[in-house]
Amino acid sequence: MHRQHVEADAVIVDSDGWQLPARYTSATEEVERLRTGVGISDVSPGGKLSLQGDDIDRVVTNAFPDLERLDIGVVAIADRSNVLARLAHDEYMVITGPNLASGAREALGDLDDRCAHLVDVTSAFAGVRIAGPSGRKLLQAVTEIDVSQEALPDMGCVQTSVAGIYGLLLRIDLQEVLSYDLYFARDYGEYMWEALLEAGAEYSVAPFGVEAMDLLTGRA
Repeated sequence: MHRQHVEADAVIVDSDGWQLPARYTSATEEVERLRTGVGISDVSPGGKLSLQGDDIDRVVTNAFPDLERLDIGVVAIADRSNVLARLAHDEYMVITGPNLASGAREALGDLDDRCAHLVDVTSAFAGVRIAGPSGRKLLQAVTEIDVSQEALPDMGCVQTSVAGIYGLLLRIDLQEVLSYDLYFARDYGEYMWEALLEAGAEYSVAPFGVEAMDLLTGRA
């Protein structure tokens, strides 16, 4: 999606070895949009690990003792930097910060004596964050899945088709701001970015950068 960022006149910065859009307009303007409308952001650099097998609960419990067993469709955050999404009885997706996948692999430990296997799928998936009160309406335009508060609450996840492409959708609200993270095959990055902009046009969707995210979450 880098070409779209450049064409949108984003200010590009180096962050953790990645080139990311810092801002498209101003960070304060983009934060205001997230509080009142909807914005999208490229979160592809996050590490992504697929953990599968019958022993995954034991593996996760050993790695993160304070984490309770997750039901299918539930998301939890472990050690502040690892997002665990329970996709099935024998499958988790573990999402980390940029360049932190190796640390998550080490935390999950040696799986040779377990009925479990771990695959680093960081380079296979792109990611887009959809944030703001109109984010639900935008998603309703591109997926048939129910994304209502009752069906997909905060810290919930679901596998679904978005704009005709398989995707993993996580809802992780940013403080008081409704927010979804969508992961999908990286080959569809440009298509998905444009599809979300088109679907959200009536809600004045616009891209936002890492500076706005830092302001919103208090990291700035």
